[in-house]
Amino acid sequence: MVLDGLSAAWTLAASPTRRSLSVNATYDAYHDELRCVSPAANASGAAVEISLNGQQFTTSGVIFEYYELVSVSHLVPSAGPRQGGTAITVFGAGFSHGRDYRCRFSGGTPAVVMATVEGDERIACTTPAPRCGSGACREAVEVSLNSESYSSSGVEFTYHNATVTSLDVVSGPSS
Repeated sequence: MVLDGLSAAWTLAASPTRRSLSVNATYDAYHDELRCVSPAANASGAAVEISLNGQQFTTSGVIFEYYELVSVSHLVPSAGPRQGGTAITVFGAGFSHGRDYRCRFSGGTPAVVMATVEGDERIACTTPAPRCGSGACREAVEVSLNSESYSSSGVEFTYHNATVTSLDVVSGPSS
Protein backbone atom coordinates (compact mmCIF):
# COMPACT_ATOMS: atom_id res chain seq x y z
CA MET A 1 0.00 0.00 0.00
CA VAL A 2 1.33 3.46 -0.87
CA LEU A 3 0.04 6.48 1.00
CA ASP A 4 0.66 9.96 -0.41
CA GLY A 5 0.12 13.31 1.27
CA LEU A 6 0.64 12.03 4.82
CA SER A 7 1.05 14.72 7.42
CA ALA A 8 0.67 15.25 11.11
CA ALA A 9 -0.62 18.42 12.74
CA TRP A 10 0.60 19.54 16.14
CA THR A 11 -1.68 21.94 18.01
CA LEU A 12 0.42 23.61 20.66
CA ALA A 13 -1.95 23.68 23.62
CA ALA A 14 0.19 25.95 25.81
CA SER A 15 0.56 28.50 23.04
CA PRO A 16 -1.60 31.62 23.54
CA THR A 17 -2.73 31.36 19.92
CA ARG A 18 -3.18 27.57 19.96
CA ARG A 19 -1.34 27.59 16.63
CA SER A 20 -1.10 24.47 14.48
CA LEU A 21 2.01 23.23 12.74
CA SER A 22 2.04 20.56 10.06
CA VAL A 23 4.96 18.20 9.52
CA ASN A 24 5.52 15.48 6.96
CA ALA A 25 4.99 11.91 8.05
CA THR A 26 5.97 8.54 6.61
CA TYR A 27 4.12 5.26 6.81
CA ASP A 28 6.05 2.23 8.04
CA ALA A 29 4.15 -0.73 6.58
CA TYR A 30 6.18 -3.33 8.46
CA HIS A 31 5.15 -1.90 11.84
CA ASP A 32 1.87 -0.43 10.53
CA GLU A 33 2.61 2.97 12.01
CA LEU A 34 2.94 6.58 10.95
CA ARG A 35 6.22 8.32 11.83
CA CYS A 36 7.06 12.01 12.05
CA VAL A 37 9.45 14.33 13.87
CA SER A 38 7.98 16.64 16.49
CA PRO A 39 8.40 20.33 15.68
CA ALA A 40 10.39 22.52 18.05
CA ALA A 41 8.21 24.17 20.67
CA ASN A 42 8.31 25.70 24.12
CA ALA A 43 4.86 24.35 24.93
CA SER A 44 4.35 21.76 27.64
CA GLY A 45 2.04 19.68 25.48
CA ALA A 46 0.65 19.45 21.97
CA ALA A 47 -2.34 17.59 20.53
CA VAL A 48 -1.26 15.40 17.61
CA GLU A 49 -3.63 14.66 14.73
CA ILE A 50 -3.05 12.97 11.36
CA SER A 51 -4.30 13.44 7.83
CA LEU A 52 -4.09 11.30 4.71
CA ASN A 53 -4.68 14.26 2.38
CA GLY A 54 -3.28 17.29 4.25
CA GLN A 55 -6.77 18.81 4.61
CA GLN A 56 -8.97 16.78 6.94
CA PHE A 57 -7.36 15.83 10.24
CA THR A 58 -8.40 13.46 13.00
CA THR A 59 -9.71 14.97 16.24
CA SER A 60 -8.51 12.36 18.75
CA GLY A 61 -6.68 14.84 21.02
CA VAL A 62 -3.72 12.57 21.85
CA ILE A 63 -1.11 14.72 23.64
CA PHE A 64 2.65 14.77 23.03
CA GLU A 65 4.49 16.16 26.07
CA TYR A 66 7.49 18.45 25.66
CA TYR A 67 10.11 18.66 28.43
CA GLU A 68 13.32 20.58 29.00
CA LEU A 69 16.57 18.96 27.86
CA VAL A 70 18.11 16.76 30.54
CA SER A 71 21.74 16.96 31.63
CA VAL A 72 24.13 14.62 33.41
CA SER A 73 26.50 16.16 35.99
CA HIS A 74 28.28 13.15 37.51
CA LEU A 75 28.17 9.39 38.23
CA VAL A 76 28.51 7.49 41.51
CA PRO A 77 30.59 5.42 41.33
CA SER A 78 32.45 6.79 38.31
CA ALA A 79 34.53 3.64 37.76
CA GLY A 80 34.07 -0.13 37.88
CA PRO A 81 35.33 -3.47 36.55
CA ARG A 82 35.51 -4.37 32.87
CA GLN A 83 32.98 -7.20 33.15
CA GLY A 84 30.22 -4.61 33.77
CA GLY A 85 27.45 -5.12 36.27
CA THR A 86 28.27 -2.04 38.37
CA ALA A 87 25.16 -0.36 39.77
CA ILE A 88 25.59 3.38 39.18
CA THR A 89 23.59 6.45 40.07
CA VAL A 90 23.50 9.12 37.38
CA PHE A 91 23.12 12.64 38.80
CA GLY A 92 21.83 15.56 36.78
CA ALA A 93 18.69 17.61 36.23
CA GLY A 94 15.26 17.25 34.67
CA PHE A 95 14.80 13.49 35.07
CA SER A 96 11.29 13.35 36.56
CA HIS A 97 9.27 13.97 33.38
CA GLY A 98 10.07 10.72 31.60
CA ARG A 99 8.20 7.49 30.97
CA ASP A 100 10.77 5.16 29.39
CA TYR A 101 14.18 5.64 31.04
CA ARG A 102 17.47 4.45 29.54
CA CYS A 103 21.22 4.87 30.05
CA ARG A 104 23.40 4.78 26.93
CA PHE A 105 27.10 3.95 27.13
CA SER A 106 29.26 5.12 24.22
CA GLY A 107 31.84 2.89 22.64
CA GLY A 108 32.36 1.27 19.24
CA THR A 109 28.67 0.39 19.24
CA PRO A 110 26.68 2.16 21.97
CA ALA A 111 25.01 -0.06 24.56
CA VAL A 112 21.61 0.92 25.95
CA VAL A 113 20.37 -0.40 29.31
CA MET A 114 17.13 0.08 31.23
CA ALA A 115 17.16 2.72 33.96
CA THR A 116 15.03 3.61 36.96
CA VAL A 117 14.23 7.16 37.99
CA GLU A 118 14.95 7.91 41.65
CA GLY A 119 13.96 11.58 41.57
CA ASP A 120 14.32 14.70 39.47
CA GLU A 121 18.11 14.59 39.91
CA ARG A 122 18.90 10.82 40.00
CA ILE A 123 18.61 7.82 37.67
CA ALA A 124 19.93 4.32 38.47
CA CYS A 125 21.27 1.86 35.90
CA THR A 126 23.80 -0.96 35.60
CA THR A 127 26.92 -0.80 33.47
CA PRO A 128 27.18 -3.21 30.53
CA ALA A 129 30.50 -4.78 29.50
CA PRO A 130 32.59 -2.10 27.74
CA ARG A 131 33.07 -1.74 24.00
CA CYS A 132 35.96 0.76 24.29
CA GLY A 133 38.86 -1.66 23.88
CA SER A 134 41.04 -3.73 26.17
CA GLY A 135 42.54 -2.47 29.41
CA ALA A 136 41.23 0.57 31.24
CA CYS A 137 38.98 2.74 29.10
CA ARG A 138 36.17 5.30 29.33
CA GLU A 139 32.67 5.56 27.89
CA ALA A 140 30.32 8.54 28.05
CA VAL A 141 27.03 7.87 29.86
CA GLU A 142 23.92 9.67 28.56
CA VAL A 143 20.30 9.35 29.68
CA SER A 144 16.94 9.31 27.92
CA LEU A 145 13.48 9.90 29.33
CA ASN A 146 11.71 8.42 26.28
CA SER A 147 14.17 5.82 24.88
CA GLU A 148 14.68 8.03 21.79
CA SER A 149 16.31 11.37 22.71
CA TYR A 150 19.48 11.33 24.81
CA SER A 151 21.41 13.92 26.82
CA SER A 152 24.75 15.07 25.42
CA SER A 153 26.71 15.91 28.57
CA GLY A 154 29.76 13.70 27.93
CA VAL A 155 30.21 12.52 31.54
CA GLU A 156 32.36 9.38 31.48
CA PHE A 157 32.42 6.06 33.33
CA THR A 158 35.88 4.44 33.60
CA TYR A 159 36.21 0.69 33.17
CA HIS A 160 39.29 -0.70 34.89
CA ASN A 161 41.11 -4.00 34.65
CA ALA A 162 42.29 -4.20 38.28
CA THR A 163 43.55 -7.46 39.72
CA VAL A 164 45.41 -8.38 42.91
CA THR A 165 48.72 -10.05 42.09
CA SER A 166 50.45 -9.97 45.49
CA LEU A 167 50.42 -8.49 48.99
CA ASP A 168 53.34 -6.96 50.87
CA VAL A 169 51.82 -8.06 54.18
CA VAL A 170 49.92 -11.33 53.88
CA SER A 171 48.50 -11.60 57.39
CA GLY A 172 47.38 -9.46 60.33
CA PRO A 173 45.36 -9.45 63.56
CA SER A 174 41.60 -9.84 63.49
CA SER A 175 39.43 -7.09 64.88
